[in-house]
Amino acid sequence: MPFAKNPGRQTVLAAVAELTYADLPTGVAVKVVRLPVGAVVVGGLLKTVTADNGGTSVVVDVGDASGGAAYINDHNAKTANQVTLLAATGTGKAGAEYATADDITVTRVEGGTASTAGALLLVVNYVLVDRSTEVQTG
Repeated sequence: MPFAKNPGRQTVLAAVAELTYADLPTGVAVKVVRLPVGAVVVGGLLKTVTADNGGTSVVVDVGDASGGAAYINDHNAKTANQVTLLAATGTGKAGAEYATADDITVTRVEGGTASTAGALLLVVNYVLVDRSTEVQTG
């Protein structure tokens, strides 16, 4: 018997968070995006919109409950327009389905003097398992 193709299709969902240095106290994992049960992260990015002016270095990690840098480790927040793509740095994150709801976290760490400026844009693209928003015909 031939394989029964699933005609269901869905659009990729995007969660967007605009953050400033004031939203992200140094060394604190801040919950910024909630992913529902069945979510599968398929992409995304972190962009430095406004360069952070703190200390000698300012790096940002993006993660979840499995690890604070599960998607991005040490994004350079001191360079304007710096873009880092979300990748699975943690074991089993690439395309892994969230069995329970979870939060995407952002952790900013500055070395030296405190920041007085800096802005980031986080985009998390995901799909939901067993969801269809349209049907492909033909």
